[in-house]
Amino acid sequence: MGSVLACARRLNVDQAIQIFDWERMLLGDEPTLFLLEIAFRTAVIYVYALVLLRWLGSRTIGQLSTIEFLLVIALGSAVGDAMFYPDVPLLHALLVITVVVVANKGLDTVIAKSSTAERAIDGIPEEAIRGGVMCRDFEQRQPQQKRIVPAAARTRSGTSR
Repeated sequence: MGSVLACARRLNVDQAIQIFDWERMLLGDEPTLFLLEIAFRTAVIYVYALVLLRWLGSRTIGQLSTIEFLLVIALGSAVGDAMFYPDVPLLHALLVITVVVVANKGLDTVIAKSSTAERAIDGIPEEAIRGGVMCRDFEQRQPQQKRIVPAAARTRSGTSR
């Protein structure tokens, strides 16, 4: 019981949290229409993060595409908050996860049907290395990649230092 009171104090709650309060765990104290706001907020943040990741210019993050990387970030945040914050209802987290996965699936469908959308969302692949040498055009357009590309090529070929 002492840990519940300590948790309540950390959350600035006047009363102790009742353990396994199913209504609080699943729905929270917000009105039901708040679920629509959560879906809207999730979609806005997802699109904004996608735009920012595209602006960074990298077509992939390691072996993940930009979309997959964004999916990992969004799902990690939604899952993590619901796991250990008692004031985050499970239904809210489940809704966020659902919106993120549906948005991701929708983007996959759009990318599969439209090469224009694919270029806009995933970017255009560029030749970085030809004949074992970094392409000068790529090096000039992507100066931040100058150290990363050779290391990735060595790792992929099994000759990493």
